[in-house]
Amino acid sequence: MESRKPKSSTLSRKKQKNLIGSESQNFYSFGSLVISSKFDTGNILDVCQISDRNFIMTTASDGEPYRKPGKSKAWYHFSITGFQQGETYNFCLRMPHGPGLINNGLKPVFKIVPEDETWKFIPGEVEFDKGEESSLIQFRYTFECSSSSTVHFAYSFPFGYEDVLKQMDEIQHKLKDNESIYFFREHVGYSLEKRKVELITITDHSKKTDQTEPFIRRLFPTCKNKKISKRGYIFKKPTIFFSARVHPGEVAASFMLNGILDVLTDPDHEYGKLLRKHFVFKIIPLLNPDGVYRGYYRQDTMGNNLNRFYKDPKFDQQPTIYIAKQIINQLNQTSKFALYIDLHAHASKKGCFMFGNSLSILQQQVENMALPKAISLNSIDFDFNQCSFAAGNMKVKDKGTGMTRDGCGRVAIWSDTGIPNSYTLECHYTVGVNKNTLTDIIDVKTKEVVQKAEDDKEQTDPDLVKAGTKENPYTIDSFFQVGKAVCVGILDYYELNAHSRLPSSELGSMKNVRIEMRRLIEERKKKKASNENNPYNRLYNRGNSRRQASQASRADKLPPLPNIANKKCDGAPFFGKKYPIHPQIPNKSAISSNILLSDVLLDHNINKSQKKPYRASSSIIKQRNNLNRPNLGPTKIPLLKSIITPSNINLGKVGSYSNEVPKIIDPKLSRKSSKSMLRMPLVRAVTTKEALNMKIPIRASSSLQKI
Repeated sequence: MESRKPKSSTLSRKKQKNLIGSESQNFYSFGSLVISSKFDTGNILDVCQISDRNFIMTTASDGEPYRKPGKSKAWYHFSITGFQQGETYNFCLRMPHGPGLINNGLKPVFKIVPEDETWKFIPGEVEFDKGEESSLIQFRYTFECSSSSTVHFAYSFPFGYEDVLKQMDEIQHKLKDNESIYFFREHVGYSLEKRKVELITITDHSKKTDQTEPFIRRLFPTCKNKKISKRGYIFKKPTIFFSARVHPGEVAASFMLNGILDVLTDPDHEYGKLLRKHFVFKIIPLLNPDGVYRGYYRQDTMGNNLNRFYKDPKFDQQPTIYIAKQIINQLNQTSKFALYIDLHAHASKKGCFMFGNSLSILQQQVENMALPKAISLNSIDFDFNQCSFAAGNMKVKDKGTGMTRDGCGRVAIWSDTGIPNSYTLECHYTVGVNKNTLTDIIDVKTKEVVQKAEDDKEQTDPDLVKAGTKENPYTIDSFFQVGKAVCVGILDYYELNAHSRLPSSELGSMKNVRIEMRRLIEERKKKKASNENNPYNRLYNRGNSRRQASQASRADKLPPLPNIANKKCDGAPFFGKKYPIHPQIPNKSAISSNILLSDVLLDHNINKSQKKPYRASSSIIKQRNNLNRPNLGPTKIPLLKSIITPSNINLGKVGSYSNEVPKIIDPKLSRKSSKSMLRMPLVRAVTTKEALNMKIPIRASSSLQKI
């Protein structure tokens, strides 16, 4: 008999034995002072004491010790005990990233246990010193609490693996005897380090069938006898899927999900009742439990960005993504799969917003954009103008790994299921761009005011809501309210909301929202076509894929919404006539004859003038990239320094003497002779007295394109 080959495992047995330990979770003592990261979400690799109250710390990078140290090591979380009350301590952390988040108001957060379990920003300023290989973040803290207390410091508001399990236990206990809410909790699998991956189902008992969902191969490991065990019931309702924390350091995702769960699990909440009546909600609260527990920032145990493996996840390498993908594929077959939202946090793009896909079918793209607009009408922090539906965002390559975004959740799920409503919901850690003005809540049937906008203290009270400024950065409450707004926006989008802000908004109804989204799509297409037809853009962008992708991304960016009267929109059909659009900004499509002549190559048939793409020097390219030039409007064309063209040349006169122009370049010449001709930097074309001193560069004729 042939010996069987052992099954390959991502983690060796030796490594699996040491999974309890972690490079990021350590314990250091300096006399009576103890610095520890041996807990859920903890991350401190090394501590160096410079003086009695001065410490330098280093965080472990994502994936340590199972891969070589990488650059992703922003997250930190440590606790301090044994300090002297009333003394000020100085902490320096070596970080790999730049000062972007620090300049935008990101500060370390702290909490005092057991006196105060609330996370707060540290008082005082944070200093940042950028070096060649690493940077130093420095902050000071005065311990005014009792010396017997434990003070925690973290990168942002932690919400760990154990916190999620505890939260699920509390919800399950609260809804145990509730007859109006159907709550089903399932253990669907394990992560690489054998931590639980759970699936939550929330709805009511309406439209429930006698059938249960089938088991999926390799999933549900605790159900040993699957013939006896049963899964949750199948409902004849549309299904909405939420997931969070595929990037473990993006804690805003958990707080947005907590806002959603607060609405869905409240038996008396008006919006919760409507949502449970019409939808089934499937939720995976942690997609990267190993990274969350170990205090990683963006990757998993093996140093992989799991949000790039949705296209083809492997069970033994990316088990959590494999689990999510299998569940979604089953939902798409057994029920009506309606909506997919993956929750994240963003470190560079400001505000709370959504990334959506670019769909070729107009009606699908209208529906794709209408839901984020409905959410923005119910939140002061959700910024529709920051939302992106660009095709370029679906295939962008990561700098380090070269992996593309067609493997991220929203793109892969849309590709597999075909649903237009597939999104990534993002919130910046600290700062927003625009702050929405909420309108009154109106009874849709009676048109009476149910609640004034200023009476909504959760959204408008400045003491409760910190709406994204450097002085007042986002808090847990800010993310929580965005999650609640998602629930209300879903009801408005499907026109199920009895008490809505839509009637008092600038658009007045979902019909008008869809009309406005169609108008924005048509306007974006006109912008894109205008940019493609702009002669300057053709000369400048041809042959450079990175500039073309950037140009397309800017063209897909949506313009701000104008104030549109409701009557004007209500009278227009949904798909039919052309709607009033923004006045077109004049585009400088005509270029002066001097600029055209600078890119004309003299040929033996000069009547067929040919234009060459202009390749500028690196200094000119850098100068142009810094201009932050808009796509439309009169284009400022930089001076072409490498081309000498007299200003008094008349192109018509030169063309009239085409028969007298000698054949300077003959395309029939041999390869060697043509190359030797191309080495000549300038050609003097002697036709008339006017063109006597005209100097024109010679370029390869194979790359010419006719005008």
